[in-house]
Amino acid sequence: MATTPGTGKDELQHIAHDAMLQRGLLPDFSPAVIAEANQLTQAAVATGGAIRDLRALLWASIDNDDSRDLDQLSVAQPEAGGAVKILVAIADVDALVKKGSAIDGHAATNTTSVYTAAEIFPMLPENLSTKLTSLADGQERLAIVIEMVIGTDGMVSASDIYQAAVLNRAKLAYNSVAAWLEGTASAPPKLAAVPGMDEQIRIQERVAQSLRKVRRGQGALQLETLEVRAVFQDTLGLIHIALVAHYGMLDSEANELEKDLYLWFVRFCMRPGSGNPKESRSFLLVACCQFAREYQKYVIGSGLRDSNRETAKIYCNCDDSRAFALASALKYWVA
Repeated sequence: MATTPGTGKDELQHIAHDAMLQRGLLPDFSPAVIAEANQLTQAAVATGGAIRDLRALLWASIDNDDSRDLDQLSVAQPEAGGAVKILVAIADVDALVKKGSAIDGHAATNTTSVYTAAEIFPMLPENLSTKLTSLADGQERLAIVIEMVIGTDGMVSASDIYQAAVLNRAKLAYNSVAAWLEGTASAPPKLAAVPGMDEQIRIQERVAQSLRKVRRGQGALQLETLEVRAVFQDTLGLIHIALVAHYGMLDSEANELEKDLYLWFVRFCMRPGSGNPKESRSFLLVACCQFAREYQKYVIGSGLRDSNRETAKIYCNCDDSRAFALASALKYWVA
């Protein structure tokens, strides 16, 4: 009986799970951890005079658009002589999670949330990370505050650390805030809705630039990193995205091509003895996109009119059988 190939996400989840175990990390929460998390129903509250009340400050979080496990807030307070006091609040998980508990043991083993393409392995159960300890928008929470006074020269002249009660006034996102600061977009709605928040963010940006200048002057490396997000869809869905978004085809043209791709896939890849269906499906996606790119670059651009089969062999470095398959699969487009 024929079997349905698993999705790419399923495969990557298994790989990520195995990789965690191989490196001595814990991909799953134990029953003891889950039981302890279920017993926690309320966020920690301030008790004792040592906890400062900083809820009146214009705290804001800046994270990814879809983040719910908010663990950091910041606020700026201008000082005399152009200096600025920067306060950074870190979620006080220890106020709820006791040392030596099962939750503490899990967190001590993993030390951080582990992010993979297919799945996130959180350091803390969701009941804590996204709810009871998260510095969520409009929620009063306990935090550990790191306080720094930074001069106009970008040097830290004083610092302190203490426990405090905080209140997130605005949940902001990297991309929209960056676009606003660069002048390419209007202020994000949550930023514009809080009086004084726009100036707050601009002050923090100026201080960040001063600190960055000092670090570079001291020889700090500048690294450019990209945040890549995996897209999980069926193979033809991914090809549709590539054809429309990257190669400029109309939806109707892409749909016609996908019909032919599907028929080719069933007849060529899934026939008895053709090998692993999962590998064939992955090859179909990669090879079709590669062939499309190379065809566009070399054939359309140079005016060549080789046969599809010969084009695939020459420009995609394919063997004869794969060249024939690619040419057949893409005949609507490259005819």
